[in-house]
Amino acid sequence: MHASFVHVGKTAGTSVQMYLNLLGITYNNEHTSACSPHNQVCQVHMRPVALADIPDGVPLFITMRDPLSRAISAFNWRNPRDGAPFLRGRNLSATAESRLYECFDHIDALALSLESGTPCGFALVPAYNQAGP
Repeated sequence: MHASFVHVGKTAGTSVQMYLNLLGITYNNEHTSACSPHNQVCQVHMRPVALADIPDGVPLFITMRDPLSRAISAFNWRNPRDGAPFLRGRNLSATAESRLYECFDHIDALALSLESGTPCGFALVPAYNQAGP
């Protein structure tokens, strides 16, 4: 292995994978299991990074993004109306995520409703559910 890659969601990790592929650099596409030592780049994705994931002396790279831009991207990507095609039609009944998307078509509507006194605004802010507005 030549490098470790911490693939943080919604920070261009898929673009990194695409470029590694174009350059002929081998990498693991695993989300939860260990990487083969035959890969030139080993990524950690969809789970916490453990110290054992980053061998001594191996370069590490991490993609980063403005946190607000990342939150907007994640909201839009997971949105069952407009998000990633493989997420459309999934069963979200009775989950916090389903309530979120029932209330808000767009992240702007979510941001404007927080602390607004509306049922949707208070449903998403647990501290207010206990203390009241």
